[in-house]
Amino acid sequence: MAIGIFEYDAFNNFFLFNTAGKKYIAFLLAIIWLFIISSYAKSLFNHSLRKMHFQNEIKSFAIGTWVAGTSVCSTIIYNQFSELQVVSKIIMIANGLFWAYFIYICIRNFKKLMKKDFFINAHGIILLSTVSTQSLVVGFTNIFRDNYYIHMINECLFFLGVGFYILSLMIIINRYFTSYKTLDIKVDWYNTNCVIHGAMSITGLAGVISHTIPANVTILMWYWVLAWFILIEFIEIYRACVRLNQMGLINGLLKYDVSQWTRNFTFGMLFAFTLKLPTNEMPQFFIIIRQFILHYGVVVVLVLLLCEMILFLKENMTLKYLTLVSSSDTTQKEKYISK
Repeated sequence: MAIGIFEYDAFNNFFLFNTAGKKYIAFLLAIIWLFIISSYAKSLFNHSLRKMHFQNEIKSFAIGTWVAGTSVCSTIIYNQFSELQVVSKIIMIANGLFWAYFIYICIRNFKKLMKKDFFINAHGIILLSTVSTQSLVVGFTNIFRDNYYIHMINECLFFLGVGFYILSLMIIINRYFTSYKTLDIKVDWYNTNCVIHGAMSITGLAGVISHTIPANVTILMWYWVLAWFILIEFIEIYRACVRLNQMGLINGLLKYDVSQWTRNFTFGMLFAFTLKLPTNEMPQFFIIIRQFILHYGVVVVLVLLLCEMILFLKENMTLKYLTLVSSSDTTQKEKYISK
């Protein structure tokens, strides 16, 4: 999802890739998508899918990344491989059906999160209910174009996503206002909280490209995104300083966690939303801010993406090394015992 969002706009508008280069990137994304779907299929066949992805009320929202990632991947494949456009449409329809089941799970878990014992653990991951919903709007609009029935579906999905956003934000704010006195910023502030602005970015993007909302409302949504972006990233910087001071550079900042990818997604989504903004009714001051984001934001998104890839590779290579060492030690022990 994070890589796809970057390719969706940044590659096309700010990097000089020929048609073959864009197809190569789309092909790599398709390979990653197939790898992930094979992982889900494996957990389905060995009966661990529910335990891994649906049993925990909070973690179950993470399935929304699969819906959003599939929407982005389908859109990119549709744009880059004309011979696979029918396949992209089939994948998007299947993705919509899977989204319906995911939203059923979300609604069930939202009811639980309204209770005190559950909402105290809520964080930005629950906003993936919004992200997944608006990703369908983006995918349907790009793949099915100006179909009347698709437009009606997109309008319903858009406002449903807005409803999920309001509900999720209320739960998250309630959680932190309730527990701020005992809050440990190192562990109680989650990477996924940046989805607070990322979810509204994809909502704004969905509204722009599907023509669901007027230009002045879109600009107001962008102001909302900027305000939350400044607040959330200020907290993130403070948290990083605390972790660096108390845990050191490696454990505090350079330790891989899968939730870090949400930061790449949200930064990329802010860039994509900013790029599609209607500027006719914007004050000059905010036009300058928009130009600043578009000029420097692409570099920031690219650097963050590369850093996350390096951390991912480092973590997996370390795990493989430790596994090999452990396996070697076990073999040596077995040989010694047999002697």
